[in-house]
Amino acid sequence: MSSTESRLTHGWNGTVAHPQASLISMTDLFGRKWCPVVLYRVLRDGPMGFSELKRDIDGISGKMLTESLDTLETGYGLVERSVVSDRPFRVTYEPTERGESLDPLLGEMLDWATEHMDPEVA
Repeated sequence: MSSTESRLTHGWNGTVAHPQASLISMTDLFGRKWCPVVLYRVLRDGPMGFSELKRDIDGISGKMLTESLDTLETGYGLVERSVVSDRPFRVTYEPTERGESLDPLLGEMLDWATEHMDPEVA
């Protein structure tokens, strides 16, 4: 842990007076290139299978989609994986209640990015 991380998280007790740990956690999630994109698609399009997500998200590899879904599911509890059928094996991913709570924030971030970011830079 760097001295900055230590200084920012030292003494974190879960109160608003010490928001650093929450901000670090949030930037960890949103700093991952594909997690916000995957969550946005699941929020907007409802339950989706792995193949649907891979087809609909330009540029994502199967490995990165798997890692992003795992992070969103087990790391943050934002999506839920459900087995739809076992022959052929099919699963879907849908937002949890916690994931749905991020819908307004993702919408605001998208609105801001559309207005202020140059798509050629990304």
